[in-house]
Amino acid sequence: MRSLSSSFIALALAFSLAQANPLRVKRQGDHNAMQTGEMTFYNTGMTACGVTKSDTELVAAVSQLFFDTYPGATGNPNANPVCGQQATITNPATGKSVTVGIFDRCVSCAFGDIDITPAAFNQIADPNDGR
Repeated sequence: MRSLSSSFIALALAFSLAQANPLRVKRQGDHNAMQTGEMTFYNTGMTACGVTKSDTELVAAVSQLFFDTYPGATGNPNANPVCGQQATITNPATGKSVTVGIFDRCVSCAFGDIDITPAAFNQIADPNDGR
């Protein structure tokens, strides 16, 4: 897992089921609000959603807390309603954005953090600046 060394990255979770309002204040448990946290990259494979993804795809892992408390989540992560939702991630340092599919959970991420594939990271940041 790699992290962008500039402090925090804003990520707007724009789910197809609910519009994200960028003026809403982030609070733990508010899954549809704009989130702010650390962006890292990782090598994917079999995901928590039960599908295999590759590092060349635009894929994200949200924090385990976000994933496990997403409305409608049960004990079966493969059936989590967050699976396949879209998130738009914006790097405020570059102004670049990328839209990714959420298919995984990140156990070391705090609520609001996101872990993305190298393909997604490379679209909005220099991989040499990340971890």
